[in-house]
Amino acid sequence: TCAMQVRATPDADVVLAEADVIIDVATGLVTATIDAVTTAGYTWLTGTYDLIITDGTDVDPLAEGDARSRRITTR
Repeated sequence: TCAMQVRATPDADVVLAEADVIIDVATGLVTATIDAVTTAGYTWLTGTYDLIITDGTDVDPLAEGDARSRRITTR
């Protein structure tokens, strides 16, 4: 399984966001999604994310980096 979390800094205790993660084993594609209702409530603008994969015992990092939340309005 996979998990993705966003925090203010890599070592912060508070989780700002969590994503639903799907792994397509056939293609190797990993997709992380957060629904619009959840993101509409975000007040944070920047943070750092990590994406990990685990088999229940071992945890391996897949990706990490900067995260940004921005409000997009439609007209």
